[in-house]
Amino acid sequence: MLPTHVGDDSEVSPVHSLIVQLEPAEEKQGPHRDNNMSVWCRASHMRIFLYRLCPLVAFVVTIMVALHFLLPSAEHEEQGRINPVLKGEEVRPRQGEEVHPRQGGSPVNVAVYYESLCPDSRNFVLNQLQPTFNILPSNIMSTSYIPYGKAETITNHDGTYSFKCQHGPEECRKNRYHACGLVQTGNDQGETVKLVSCLFRNWRVQGRAGDIEAFKSCIEAVPGGNWQTLQDCGDGAQGNQLLANYGQMTHSLQPPVTFIPTILINGVKSDEAFRNLLQAVCNAYTGERPQECGS
Repeated sequence: MLPTHVGDDSEVSPVHSLIVQLEPAEEKQGPHRDNNMSVWCRASHMRIFLYRLCPLVAFVVTIMVALHFLLPSAEHEEQGRINPVLKGEEVRPRQGEEVHPRQGGSPVNVAVYYESLCPDSRNFVLNQLQPTFNILPSNIMSTSYIPYGKAETITNHDGTYSFKCQHGPEECRKNRYHACGLVQTGNDQGETVKLVSCLFRNWRVQGRAGDIEAFKSCIEAVPGGNWQTLQDCGDGAQGNQLLANYGQMTHSLQPPVTFIPTILINGVKSDEAFRNLLQAVCNAYTGERPQECGS
């Protein structure tokens, strides 16, 4: 039988000692177990919260992406106000803006008085005329070509014509070929620019072999262009008559031609056009200034 009363510390029973040893351990384990339970509970609540939050986040992201693609940005809206003008389309003003009618000016006429073997004429056509024509909208500029230059027309006794050209007889012949080529392009501004540019790009030194092939390739690149027709024109009476007509136009200029090429903007000689054709055309255009002209 175990004693029920302990008189002093020296007579503590083994069972009592075991209980005393276990009590502190239980006191230490209690709070630790409570902490673990609290952390686990908080983690469970967080997982439940995130699980419920994910569909909401996905929904919000979907709405934001849809709005990004459906609603135009400020930059796109501004572009939308500019591009239709160049296309001639109607532009509706924003709320609160005044309506200003769009003014369309007449095309600026650029008349080029040139020679077929003139280096300055070649430089102007390839580096000024063709790039400017390609840059500007088609309703801004129109062109006309007078291939004669500093030549002289001689009327023979039988009514036929002969010519003296600045760069010799070969230039007179090529001037006639240019004139006959312009007949085949007619009023097609784009094809005319392409033909004249092609002829200058593929020109040859006087008498060099391959010159005929260069003219042939240029005229046959024109829709409906025919080399045999051009050659018959250039070497016949029609070519002489065309060149004589261009001579009258050139000699009638006031003041007289002193430099080739001579460039007329709306009938007025323009030194600016020879140096910077794009700027000269933009300055002469009376309609709404296209964006290609800059500010």
